[in-house]
Amino acid sequence: MRRGFPPMGLHHSHLVPDPDTHLRVLIDLLPDVAQNFANRRWTLWTFQRKRLATSDHPVSLLAPEGHSRSRGVGLFNAGGIVLPVNRAVGLTMTIDPGPEVVLPGTSDMARTFNGKTIHNARRYVYHHPDDHPLAGFDLPEPRDAELDTRGASHFVSEEGLFTHMENDPVQAEAFEKMSAADPSRDGDGITIDDLPWPIPRRPSNVVRSQPSAPPV
Repeated sequence: MRRGFPPMGLHHSHLVPDPDTHLRVLIDLLPDVAQNFANRRWTLWTFQRKRLATSDHPVSLLAPEGHSRSRGVGLFNAGGIVLPVNRAVGLTMTIDPGPEVVLPGTSDMARTFNGKTIHNARRYVYHHPDDHPLAGFDLPEPRDAELDTRGASHFVSEEGLFTHMENDPVQAEAFEKMSAADPSRDGDGITIDDLPWPIPRRPSNVVRSQPSAPPV
């Protein structure tokens, strides 16, 4: 079979999570997660006037200082972990060293707790009927997943990634040269590794550094 452009109109792939695999991952990570918690500084914030909300996903992560917006924040690189314990007590677990302390809660700290709780919620935010912790916040739309992948279908669908590539003469010529260079490979799919570099017609802002001299 001659390699060419991937056929258009393929069905999207559907990945089905395995609950057993999920449980095994949780068990494998448990020792490292427990150590991560133990290494953090635990602070209880007690609020006299301000009140806290909670949600269906009440544990929130704070980015460390100087963290790039282009990088994700996970448990092991989070600058802080935030959890409303009840309507008047919140817990933070930070990476700065120090003993466990109890501090009086401030208006700014209450806003941090409530803002992170609202942002991290999936479908529901809860609070005591006598409290008003949501005042001043815009509530987001409900979501069913931790990551929004609605715009990422082209990463797994040939129709989104390679549509009209054959109509571009520069890309078509590069693709044909690539296919002819490796006739041993059958099939009609390609990967990033197959593409010529730099990719034709793709603007690039890559700064190429000069190779350094080997150590003496």
